[in-house]
Amino acid sequence: MLSRYFGRTDYGVYLLVIAYPEAVQLLLGFRTREAITKYLGGFLARDEKREAVAVVKLLWVVDLAVVILAFAIVFVTAPLVAPHLTGASSSIALTRLYWSAMLLG
Repeated sequence: MLSRYFGRTDYGVYLLVIAYPEAVQLLLGFRTREAITKYLGGFLARDEKREAVAVVKLLWVVDLAVVILAFAIVFVTAPLVAPHLTGASSSIALTRLYWSAMLLG
């Protein structure tokens, strides 16, 4: 549906604008979901609720720090990377806008 609205070229630019911030996030990811599953399950199985809460808080802070770092990297490097990916300098603002929207939720 979206590809019909944009057309081939603009849809390709749209995908590249999305791909760069997502790739940065993927490279910086610490696989916190797997860690929460492993440690939270273990702590809850042993009825160690304080440790379970602590591991959730720690991994939440780590995940938040990674997202903020990824946002900073994308925001700073967008003028260098976006025009080379898409061939259009207007994609800098789109890349920043997309990642800002993802950061806010």
